[in-house]
Amino acid sequence: MTAQTGRPLTAMSGLSSGSDMSQTGLGRDRAFRTNGNAYGSGGCGTTAPCVDFLNVGIFSQPVVGTFGNVGKGSLRWPGYYSWDMGFFKDIKAGERYRIQLRGEFFNIFNRVNFKDTTASIVDGMANLNQRTFGTLRNALDPRIGQLAVKVFF
Repeated sequence: MTAQTGRPLTAMSGLSSGSDMSQTGLGRDRAFRTNGNAYGSGGCGTTAPCVDFLNVGIFSQPVVGTFGNVGKGSLRWPGYYSWDMGFFKDIKAGERYRIQLRGEFFNIFNRVNFKDTTASIVDGMANLNQRTFGTLRNALDPRIGQLAVKVFF
């Protein structure tokens, strides 16, 4: 069994567009967040395949001359959980030989584990100006199973 929490995420106001709302010349301003739940209804609408992850309605550009209020790493990506199992049956075939029937399964409970590597992500920072902000569009492998017969001699 593998269980991991999601990695840190920072909502930025204009990472790739070059917007400099704080007028510091750094170009790495953070977004402004209003009150409300940061996770939930995102910007997917009817687009498929897409999962709403961040509530895009509570994030906005900061006012010119100010800094955003989103803390560095204050948000988290979804975690990763996977159960891998193997089942084996040994069958004696005389004194010298043995046959083993094997069944191995990865992510046996078929839990969806989302990837956080979309176009709006750079070094754990989500760009508010990207159209994919707040959405998850890719997932890791679903349940995978394999069967095998092994002969020992």
